[in-house]
Amino acid sequence: MLLKHLFKFLPLVLFLTILSPAYAERYPSPLYYPYQDNQIDYRYINSDNYDAAKFDISGSNQLGNSNFSYQISNLTAINTSSNLTSVGVGYSHTVGNHWFGASIASSSNQPFSLLNLIDFEGFYAYKLLESKKAETAFEDGSNRGGYHRLYLGIFYSTYSPFGETFPLPMIRYEYHNPRITFIVGYPLNYLKVKFSRYQGLEINYQPVLDLTVGYLLTPNDSNTFTVEFQIEHERYLLTNIVNDNYFSRNKYYSELYWLRFKYAISIKNFIQVSPYFQLLISGKHYVGKTFYDTVGSTNYTGFGYSFGTTITFIF
Repeated sequence: MLLKHLFKFLPLVLFLTILSPAYAERYPSPLYYPYQDNQIDYRYINSDNYDAAKFDISGSNQLGNSNFSYQISNLTAINTSSNLTSVGVGYSHTVGNHWFGASIASSSNQPFSLLNLIDFEGFYAYKLLESKKAETAFEDGSNRGGYHRLYLGIFYSTYSPFGETFPLPMIRYEYHNPRITFIVGYPLNYLKVKFSRYQGLEINYQPVLDLTVGYLLTPNDSNTFTVEFQIEHERYLLTNIVNDNYFSRNKYYSELYWLRFKYAISIKNFIQVSPYFQLLISGKHYVGKTFYDTVGSTNYTGFGYSFGTTITFIF
């Protein structure tokens, strides 16, 4: 029955997922968080042509029928001493089968200083179907139960890499049981599979530009080793002229390809500390009016590395 419902909508899901011009990054909207958490992250980046430090605080929290999300980050390019900051908040609410929300953010060298530096996003979705079965633990250590649900709606965001923005159809199918969790649709696709008690796979894809694929080894409930491949994009709006390449209302883009090695230790299922080391396989950064329309030259990072620590609080 589940597969019948899923495959009925699969062609539409794939069409919207591949073609929709969303630019997600860590936009402070509940739509982009597959689960609740609160993170503090710091990392230092060193490469042949690009050195930077980044600090990030973000999270998503459910309170009754409401969800609150937030994100604050700062990127400092060490070799040019330029600072780029992103600040945003989001809110969503459910009433019966209705789900709606909005978020506002500004990513810039001077966030919120001008109206054209502010991004807005809003959505409305209707829950077409839902099925729940209580999760039950058995003596052999297995679990049964879970849920699945389908939403259809409309989505609008000014946070686009292609310049023009317009309302888009929104689709979201969620499925969960003790071994598999996935969300498929637009604007988030997420999959987490437990192959056994000790290993699993996690994929997070936000069309069309951000992708993280991770293989997890979990020897016990407190320790996790992860190997991840990540394609990471960021976008900032600019207000002034810098080095003859930064023009008013142009955007600064970065595109980085990472191989990450991470260790996480959980303390009483409340806090998780995750130091990591990552290799910068390739990357570039440039200024443009849109994702494909660059202004001036493209700067390539070359090969490099990064290390940092993520602290996650789970409420």
